[in-house]
Amino acid sequence: MPEEERNLAMHFASALKKDRLFGIIDHHVVAEENTAEIKEVAMLAERCLRVRGEERPSMKEVAMELDGLRTMPKHPWMKNDSKETESLLSELAGVNAQVNDGSPPDYDSDRQQIILHGR
Repeated sequence: MPEEERNLAMHFASALKKDRLFGIIDHHVVAEENTAEIKEVAMLAERCLRVRGEERPSMKEVAMELDGLRTMPKHPWMKNDSKETESLLSELAGVNAQVNDGSPPDYDSDRQQIILHGR
């Protein structure tokens, strides 16, 4: 058995090195719009698998990198035309205007609730 197929970590590292990453990832996971994120996570995982401890990132560094990937605005909704978003927001504003007569809401500190006028 070739050395690169002895264990999962070595198989993963070999696929990454030979640019065959998407050949080992389940096709349900891969979509055209997420390939960059998958590559970034794979590169991070490869660094975590390094034998020498000083070459591996700390768990804090890993968490920070993953958090950075997660918080990037890459959701498909973010690609939509802003007119649709503005339309939805104006509809919401219209509903709020019907519920509220324009005066500021009161705050009931005993019940920790905002009380809308006109209800």
